[in-house]
Amino acid sequence: MKPYFSQLQALATELNIPLLDAFARAKVPTSTYYRSANGTNEMRYDTACRIYKAIHEEHSSVSQL
Repeated sequence: MKPYFSQLQALATELNIPLLDAFARAKVPTSTYYRSANGTNEMRYDTACRIYKAIHEEHSSVSQL
């Protein structure tokens, strides 16, 4: 199974949403982004769910413009 970060990154790329923006929208610290991006730490499931939701919210708000 792919790490949560990789799955979120693929989704964000597909929807043309900057992943770091989704982290900010989900109110997840940027340190979590960088630790996950570097493979230093695997994020928790609940954190991944918050970011997943933020990606879709961001996509919805952009697509309504």
